[in-house]
Amino acid sequence: MVAVQQLATAGAGERVHVFRTADGSPDPILEDVSPTIGRVVAFSPDGTLLAGGDNSGQITLWRVNDGQLVRQIPAHAASPESIVALAFSPDSTLIASGGADAVAKIWHVADGSPLRSLSGHSLNIYTLAFSPQGDLLVSGSGDTTLKLWRVADGNLNYTLTNHTDLVVSAAFSPDGTTLASGCFDGTARLWNVTDGSNVGTLQDGFAVRGLAYTSDGNHLFTAGAAAFPGLRGTLRIWHLPDGTNVQTFSRELAFPTTLRGHLNGFCG
Repeated sequence: MVAVQQLATAGAGERVHVFRTADGSPDPILEDVSPTIGRVVAFSPDGTLLAGGDNSGQITLWRVNDGQLVRQIPAHAASPESIVALAFSPDSTLIASGGADAVAKIWHVADGSPLRSLSGHSLNIYTLAFSPQGDLLVSGSGDTTLKLWRVADGNLNYTLTNHTDLVVSAAFSPDGTTLASGCFDGTARLWNVTDGSNVGTLQDGFAVRGLAYTSDGNHLFTAGAAAFPGLRGTLRIWHLPDGTNVQTFSRELAFPTTLRGHLNGFCG
């Protein structure tokens, strides 16, 4: 497992910012690497690359060890929310992007060439995630659906339809058998990856903007926030598969937006 040494942020400012996790100081190599309005960032699983997506519609890749620009991929047309979702494949060889054009695209990291263009959503794509095996890609959209795609041929396995508002987060369980999704309707839903059935619903009460499984798959963390920034946020821990809410952290004026990666178990 790659040690987490850096944290990257992107948002309303004009740059991507990278910090050292040890002391919270700006990383002298990677700080302020993006010249445009960064909307989303992602580290490759092997820890060698940082990807950023912005309103120009480009994916930008930088080397983590020296901050050098690797390449820019003209992925989507320029627009507000042109790219708001990025995800690397588990082996770091592919990167998926999505945003305002409602199309999920998969690119080869090595040369920036396109692999797949996945059309089917009717509104913005807000979240993307590869399965742990790298054979599936899930996309979540403002059209209230998730779509589960086969990476090898681009075929659609299932459209998941039980949410009632924007789907903004998604995560596969470590064994790849279950998919969790988060929605502005205040729920996180659990799906059987094999048949697409909805096998559980967790009532958060706030828009579920982030999801992360523990490494053993026995607990799911959800980051919930009011629909508008600056109101209230919660971090909930759920026991699986029974869906018991075992712990809740809540704070006024907090606004959790993202949870990424696998957490090393939970004791409570």
